[in-house]
Amino acid sequence: MKIELAELQELVSVSKQAYEKYEPYFHELTNTYHLVLDSLTQKSLKQRGKSALYSPVLNSKVKRIVNSFQEAYFSNDQFAKISAVNQSRADEAKAIQIATDYYVNNKMKLYEPLTNAFMYAPIIGSVFLKVFWGEDKPIIEYINIKDIFFDPYAKNFDNVKFIVNNIYLTTQDIVTLQKNKIFKNDFDPKIIKATTTNRGIFERHKLQDIYILKEDKWTLYTLFENTIIREEKVLTDSHPFVMGLLQPQVESIYNADDEVMVYGDPVISASLSLQNEANIRKNQQIDAIARMLNPKIIIGKNSDINPLDLLHPTKSVRANDPHAINVIPQPNLQSAIFDSKELENSISENIGVSAQSNGVAPQRNMTATESSIVSNEGNMRLQSYIRSFNETLIEPMMRRIALLIWKYADAQFFIGVDRTRDFDFTAKVNTGLGATNKEIQANGIEKTFQMIGALANLAGAGQDGETIKECIQASRLLVREALPLHGIADVENYFKEFRDGRNTLSSGEATGNQSSI
Repeated sequence: MKIELAELQELVSVSKQAYEKYEPYFHELTNTYHLVLDSLTQKSLKQRGKSALYSPVLNSKVKRIVNSFQEAYFSNDQFAKISAVNQSRADEAKAIQIATDYYVNNKMKLYEPLTNAFMYAPIIGSVFLKVFWGEDKPIIEYINIKDIFFDPYAKNFDNVKFIVNNIYLTTQDIVTLQKNKIFKNDFDPKIIKATTTNRGIFERHKLQDIYILKEDKWTLYTLFENTIIREEKVLTDSHPFVMGLLQPQVESIYNADDEVMVYGDPVISASLSLQNEANIRKNQQIDAIARMLNPKIIIGKNSDINPLDLLHPTKSVRANDPHAINVIPQPNLQSAIFDSKELENSISENIGVSAQSNGVAPQRNMTATESSIVSNEGNMRLQSYIRSFNETLIEPMMRRIALLIWKYADAQFFIGVDRTRDFDFTAKVNTGLGATNKEIQANGIEKTFQMIGALANLAGAGQDGETIKECIQASRLLVREALPLHGIADVENYFKEFRDGRNTLSSGEATGNQSSI
């Protein structure tokens, strides 16, 4: 049974109202990143001759998180590892792997949409990507949170029953889609021209794609104002959206009916009040320094002193009574600086990104051990963010990309493979939890080499074959456990290359006490 216009409009209205409850909050969060001081506060400060700067504490924390994500996800040649759930279909997984690597590295643009996702995730808490097949390749688009609404009663994104996506098309775009029989031909695009201002042929008009789950199948409608211009279309690849978050929203016990639990909790949200106080303290410091450089002076009425003489750097000041000149006591800048540092430390503690992580030297001398502890503790939080992003956004995105490639990619990648059969596979992103810190990576590689060297020495120690075999097997298990802890997630690939090296050694090129493993 098809859904009528009134029902579609009701879905749009309900989901948009749910978003609008959060919109002022999203606006405040983005203003914090953009260093926008409240207009009334800024006006008041300027009227009183006070500083009105925005201290970029949260801004720098967000950028450090973004840098960590970029380093973790764009430091490997192979973005994701495709594996078959059933090992009897490993050849098909290998074909998908080759095709996915080709499309990701040569045909697709991952950096821009993912960097947008990295940027907005800590600021507004929730990011959305649209992944679909078009122009003979998978396409990824970042969707602004103001352009996607959904079932407000869902407990998570996998639980949503409908999604509303604002799309923006020119009149010519609409005509082209009509010619391609995607939009209805009985809709007259001339109506759009009559209802909009004269901004030229490239003006975008807002339409709404509405995705509805009906009988376990996703269907698509398109609205323009009060007209359905695309009737129900059953989607064979589910809806195209994936959602990511760094930390889930904590549901209130008493006001749960007003909360949209699909949204994630912004990383910077708990620090907004601290950021506001940091702005006040920083501006007070600037004003205090200005007072110290240009102290206020009290002059007696009968001193016969020209105030302009006091402003001249070299001109002498003549006075009937020199004692009539008094300087107003200057503020205590030292305590103000301490107060400001304590606020910044509180923000760092809350978010998990220290000033050291941003390349700022510590305020006191620290031993190497203390510095390492602080760095590692901070990186634990960054690693937690990456784990959450892996599970909620990146791996679902890669699974969808691989699925689209399995269905629609060039047949040259799948010679001898039957693509008409459903294929169950996993897509693991090729980044380890230690990949956010160069020092951790270096230590991990060093320790890994030590483990491999120990295996080689053990094999050549001259013990009986059964003992060597058992020790090697136990050591391999330890290495498999240790590699992810050192920032190396693609363990099997490392073992494969090691086995290839073993074959070279066993062919007679090895010397000394090295042996085949």
